[in-house]
Amino acid sequence: MLKRLIAIPTGPTRHQWVWGKLAALPMGTVIPDAACGAQPYKNACLHLQYRGQDFAQYQGGNDGVVYREDKWTDGKLDYVCDIASIPVTDGLFGAVLCTEALAHAPDAVATLRELCRILGPGGTLILTTPYCTPAHQR
Repeated sequence: MLKRLIAIPTGPTRHQWVWGKLAALPMGTVIPDAACGAQPYKNACLHLQYRGQDFAQYQGGNDGVVYREDKWTDGKLDYVCDIASIPVTDGLFGAVLCTEALAHAPDAVATLRELCRILGPGGTLILTTPYCTPAHQR
């Protein structure tokens, strides 16, 4: 059960907030980056045991079809699966990172349940999502 919810501003301040929360995690914490895409926060997790999760491997590029930035830190995914069904044991992670993905999830409630399921007792859920925007791709 989550004990606190913190509202944060959008834009560059959001990224600074995420970097700050990641920096504050204890060294060696195992953390999945759920729906990580191009893994833009991987470099902020150098002191952590970072695990990437997404439904498919990001291919990168700047082909104009989808917004992409070649500057992002691409990396191999540890978990290629649905965000609402990550194949790990309950409570495995000391923290969970999920940024700007909830609005894309087909079932946001199932996604939140899954993120809480894989988060260990007393763990930290770092979650951001756009405010007042419609669900994407529906």
